[in-house]
Formats: sequence, C-alpha cells, structure tokens
Amino acid sequence: MLHRLRTYYYTVLVGFLATLAGYCRTGAQPSRTSDKLSPSICEEYIRTYHKTAIRQQQRHKIPASIILAQGLLESGAGQSYLALAGNNHFGIKCKDWKGPCIYRDDDRKQEPFRKYVRAEESFEDHSRFLTERDHYKPLFKLKPTDYKAWAHGLKKCGYATDPQYAGKLIGLIEKYKLHSFDTVKETKPQATPKQSKARHANKPAASKAPDTKKKGTPAKASAATKKPATATATKKTVQSATKQTSTSKKQHKL
Repeated sequence: MLHRLRTYYYTVLVGFLATLAGYCRTGAQPSRTSDKLSPSICEEYIRTYHKTAIRQQQRHKIPASIILAQGLLESGAGQSYLALAGNNHFGIKCKDWKGPCIYRDDDRKQEPFRKYVRAEESFEDHSRFLTERDHYKPLFKLKPTDYKAWAHGLKKCGYATDPQYAGKLIGLIEKYKLHSFDTVKETKPQATPKQSKARHANKPAASKAPDTKKKGTPAKASAATKKPATATATKKTVQSATKQTSTSKKQHKL
C-alpha cells in the first residue's frame, strides 16, 4: 500500500515538474479549451485577423491556419484579459523582452506578459518567437500547407504541455476551414511611409491643366479683337452694296 502511494505521488510530482518546465521553456500561457469558444466570436476573430496571418505566412513560412488557430485558442478568440488589455494574443511572457509588460496570475502570482501597442505586433512577435529559437527549427522543414504536421510538431517541440494541444488546433482549423488561407498567394502589404513616398516619386508628372484664371483675360481680348474684324467685314459689304447701287443708278440714268 505504501509503495503504491509513493508511486502515485511520484507520478504526480513528475507530471507537475514537466508541465512547469514546459511553461518556462515556451513562456506561453497554458492553452484554453476550444469547446468553450463561441462560434460567432471565432468567426469575427477570423475576419479581423486572417489577412495578418496570411502576411505572417508569406514572411516567415508559418501556416496561416496554424497562426489563426493558436490565436483563437490562446486568446479565447481575442476575449482574454491579455488580448484585451495588452494586445497579447499568444500568451507570451516577458522572458528576453525589453518592451512593456502586463501582469497576471499564472503559474505564480502577477507574472509578466508581453504588452503590445497593436495586435499585429503580437502576431509578428509570435512568428519571431518560433523562427528565432533552435528547438522550433524542425517545424520549418515541413510544408506550409501541412497544418496537421505543424500542429503535432508544435506539441512535439514543447510549445504546449497539453496532450490534446495538436488535436485542438486541428479541430479549429477544420471547423472554420482555416486551411483555405494557407493557399492564398498574396495580399497587399501595408505600405510604410517610405514606400508611399517612393511610389509618389516614381509616378510620372501629370500635365498641368491650363490656368484659366491667368489666361482668361487674353481669351476675352482675342474674342474682342474678333469683333472689329466682323465690323470691318460688314462695312466692306455695305460699301460694296452702295457702289453697286450707285452704278445701277448711273446705268439707269444713262
């Protein structure tokens, strides 16, 4: 009996330490249950951030479906405290972080989580979180369209300790057909101020429209000069007509 209790407590302790080690390794908040997410809120979240996820896929070769599924799961479709107060959609903590932090109880009381100005910064930071760590490098040997391999790979690389984490991601992807975003070729990126200036500089100079205000008076003057011409023409016709009448009178007199 005593041996069984020791074995039981040893198993619980090992599981707890493994979970804690996983949290410390990834720095991410434990995943939520996908069953509690409202479909309407999830669809609104997808409409809001699917273009951002596609851009991340183009830049970092991470499937857009995986990014959206992780965002839905980690942030509760954008309704978590971290997402609402700190634009943190992936629960990444302030480890190796020089930016502002937001505090919330997690494994310990008032742990620091990364805080962003915009949600798009959280998506970019999540991509860098995966690309800049060696233990996630095996993921980038997978195809960006193979979302199932990516989901299992994230679990295998230690992103989350939840044994059902890969299944939850795959379930969200297939429920909302997020894999359709993995095959989108391109979206128009947000133009930076430098890019917008360059575009304006490369545009050919448009032909200047005539200044009607400055050239209006000469136009009137030219119209006015035409009037004397018509007046002289009428005078000539009158003179020719009088000459004809005078000659006709002389002929009549003769």
